[in-house]
Amino acid sequence: MKKRHVPVLGEGSERDHSEDGMVTVEIAIGLAALVFVLTVALMALGAAQSRAVLCEEVRVAARSHSIGGSPGGGVEGVAGSTMAVIQGPGSFRVVGTRPAASLAGWNLGTLRCEIAGIPESGLSWLSSGGGS
Repeated sequence: MKKRHVPVLGEGSERDHSEDGMVTVEIAIGLAALVFVLTVALMALGAAQSRAVLCEEVRVAARSHSIGGSPGGGVEGVAGSTMAVIQGPGSFRVVGTRPAASLAGWNLGTLRCEIAGIPESGLSWLSSGGGS
């Protein structure tokens, strides 16, 4: 019996050699895209968490201002965050801002939270019998 030679892939076959390594390239591109999407998702999650912390700081500052304290009283601000109190007729607003997280020099913008309130001194009618 005569042995038949079976060509090994790439040896004497009619395969197009221009596709060599395409699977490796596709995996590399897919992996880079996956890393990019995960990075963006984690940055968005971090920004949401930072905004929640900022709004808590603003809430504490508004409560402090409402009872007659300083707007920043009792607030341990994170570096870079600013608080401003805007007085109005019989009410006030506390506005807090903080730069969002950045990655490799990409700044995601500025986080902002605003809470309106009424000073407790303006509610004296409540303790004097309901205003009637």
